[in-house]
Amino acid sequence: MRGPRLSFSPSKEHRAAIGLAAIKENRNYNKIFKDAISKRLGTPVYVYDMLGNLINTFSSILRLKKAYNIKIHHKTLYKHIAAGTLFNGLKFSFIHLNSSSINVPIIKLSNHNKPRIISCINTLNSNLSKDLKSLTSAAKYIKKVDGKSDRATIRNYINTGKLYKKKWLIKE
Repeated sequence: MRGPRLSFSPSKEHRAAIGLAAIKENRNYNKIFKDAISKRLGTPVYVYDMLGNLINTFSSILRLKKAYNIKIHHKTLYKHIAAGTLFNGLKFSFIHLNSSSINVPIIKLSNHNKPRIISCINTLNSNLSKDLKSLTSAAKYIKKVDGKSDRATIRNYINTGKLYKKKWLIKE
């Protein structure tokens, strides 16, 4: 079935259709065409200042991300916009708003998780107890001392009061 069909000869119309399909697959879309697709398929996003004044409108979330250089995933941004949070003094919304609905707490987004101090307290040998600067370093330290550990397990034991491996108390 994959080999050449000896008795088949495509017509001129068929050859033309195959050629058009190849052209459509390799089409370079210009800005006007991309804007039309974005307006038709995108979710419009309105940008307001803290006083409720409309600053700008974007035809999609991806265009908003590009304009404001937002470095979070577009689905996460969608959830924050739907929840009504403010980003660095700006309110993004999917609908037109009045100025009274702008008064919500401001959330500053950072692109990196802030490291936290993790206390690893060994209940059997206090000389092994140590404060470490991140969850990863705490997992590595316990792995070096005890032979086995991972971040997910350490995260589950933080502030629960339960002992990890019956000797490590882990606190943030």
